[in-house]
Amino acid sequence: MQWMIVALLAVGSSRADTVVLPPDYLRANVERQVVNLAGRLEPFERVVLPARVEGYLKHIRVDLGDRVRAGAVIAEVDVPELDTEVRMARAGLSRAKARLEQAEVVRSYKARIAARLHRLAREHRGTVTAEEVDQADDQLAAAIAEVAVRQAEVEVAQARLENSQTRLAFSRIRAPFDGIVSRRLVHTGALLTPADGIVELVRVDRLRLVVEVPQRIAPYLRLGDPLSVRFQALPGKVFSARLSRLSAVISEGKRRAEADLTQAPGLVPGMAATVAVRLW
Repeated sequence: MQWMIVALLAVGSSRADTVVLPPDYLRANVERQVVNLAGRLEPFERVVLPARVEGYLKHIRVDLGDRVRAGAVIAEVDVPELDTEVRMARAGLSRAKARLEQAEVVRSYKARIAARLHRLAREHRGTVTAEEVDQADDQLAAAIAEVAVRQAEVEVAQARLENSQTRLAFSRIRAPFDGIVSRRLVHTGALLTPADGIVELVRVDRLRLVVEVPQRIAPYLRLGDPLSVRFQALPGKVFSARLSRLSAVISEGKRRAEADLTQAPGLVPGMAATVAVRLW
């Protein structure tokens, strides 16, 4: 905001000269304007936890208002075909490993035969022909290639098992953070698709104070500006905060601003607030 003092200089003239005061002087001597803005409390984080797999809801372990810890199992979806898929993938991995072991045994045998023939060819000339040595080398090379193929099969089978186990793990819905269940969306026995929500979870150990700032005031806000916050539901109490985030755009004539509040008794997401801020 630009501040100016207009002085009428009456020395031989009635013209007005404009004097621009230094910003440091203004900060020290000019009282800032206080404006009151409407705000509201929102959860610091909010998420609807989806089923992620298709199946029937087997168990749901939480309900409205329950507190959960990060990583806790909230619900389980019954997907019998995934259990079968994991068992088949585990059996496939065992079969691939057995074939690899067999191929390695053959490779070791072929390596010993080739080494023996090479030694006889060096130490006892005429005992073996060059054709026999070459044939042994070819068989060893084939055995080495077979081991590589079987090793690749083991890696594919391992990846298939891990993929099946991951999909099966999706049937257990876990909390991504410490929070409170704000909505329960389904009940036991419901047929779910991967996009269906099961519960809504909110994080309230910290809260977002959201203020929609009119565009005429928005240019004068700065990150770190102190805020005084009052709630109609909590008369006589004043909470202090600092401006934490400012939207980069103005939408419908307003700019979204946010501040963080630590959870305190009586503070609940959805509460309306009056936010006082001083403008330069």
